[in-house]
Amino acid sequence: MKRGLSTTLPLLLLLMGLQACLVPPYGVVYENPQPRGSANRNGIPSKYHGTYAEKDGPAVVTIDDFLVIETKTWASTLSQSELSEKYSHLGAITSDASFPDVYVPAVDGSAKVTFTFQGSQVQEKVEQTDTLFDTREYCKVRQYQDVLFINEKHLLTRWHVHTLELEEDRLTIRELVAMEEADGYGNITEVGTGYSPRSGDVRAKFLDPKRGELDQILTQRPEGGHVYYRE
Repeated sequence: MKRGLSTTLPLLLLLMGLQACLVPPYGVVYENPQPRGSANRNGIPSKYHGTYAEKDGPAVVTIDDFLVIETKTWASTLSQSELSEKYSHLGAITSDASFPDVYVPAVDGSAKVTFTFQGSQVQEKVEQTDTLFDTREYCKVRQYQDVLFINEKHLLTRWHVHTLELEEDRLTIRELVAMEEADGYGNITEVGTGYSPRSGDVRAKFLDPKRGELDQILTQRPEGGHVYYRE
């Protein structure tokens, strides 16, 4: 018996450590796509299709049958020395140039960068595009009442859930439950602590609400999320 324990215990510890390492970079995850028991939709309903913009920000969101894409555009003026230092990995930039997919050190990800020379200064325009959701590959779409649920799969059977709500021309994208809200709901299971390159150490919890609890969440969620207006 002792021999069996000596073999099993290290394996259990290894699995526990692996579990901690696999905690996704989100505070709240779900064991089942939400809402539970609802059928999956074949893509995003047509009423959500179109282009939406932040009221006072650089972000534009485009939605079609399967994709939710966010594009942010901003510009700044650089001196020749600042330009050379910031884009040293591109080599010499001596005339107007556009780079369709380059890594910009000051930007988290790939972007299209355009340079316009104005005497001793350079106008830098950066256009960064990110796919927020791709429902053909890693997301399931479900609907409940007037709320669209986009379930993003993370590892095995864990899901990170966002909701899209469209009121006239106002589109709001929220997490179904944010970490700071999680303790207000009863059906919580602690997952553990893991490491996220983006956030460092993170705690994660499972929340798997029943239909009544889901109604409560949708009713009581605070204002917030990312809000865009149809162009």
